[in-house]
Amino acid sequence: MTTPIPIGRTSATERDAITSEKLTFWLPDGVIVNPFDIVAVEQVNQPGEPPSRTFGLVTTLEHRTDAPTHLANYISSNFGQLDEEPNTNRQGTTVATANVLSNTADIIYAGAQRATGLFRAAGEQSERARHRRVG
Repeated sequence: MTTPIPIGRTSATERDAITSEKLTFWLPDGVIVNPFDIVAVEQVNQPGEPPSRTFGLVTTLEHRTDAPTHLANYISSNFGQLDEEPNTNRQGTTVATANVLSNTADIIYAGAQRATGLFRAAGEQSERARHRRVG
């Protein structure tokens, strides 16, 4: 079995937690994920057991920046001038949300506890995830 290549990292904030029902993760530039893709993240398991894997169905993709408002972006573009580059270079990333589908060890609490690498679920894993539910 080949080692999967990470496509992002789980992310929780004080206002947007990772829960037993939802995974949130960021994507680096150049990585494409679509709604309805199945993703996987390694998770906890019982002591002495190998890590379990939690699967999620991507539902939402958002590009977030450090701009406080849309008005700030408008002003940064010389008050709406489309033929000019914005004078403020914003920092941003794509943040995705996935609904938890299942866990290989049937662990109901499937919230990732730290910034964990996230992978595309491949072939058989993807099919198994679609047919098993957590809880």
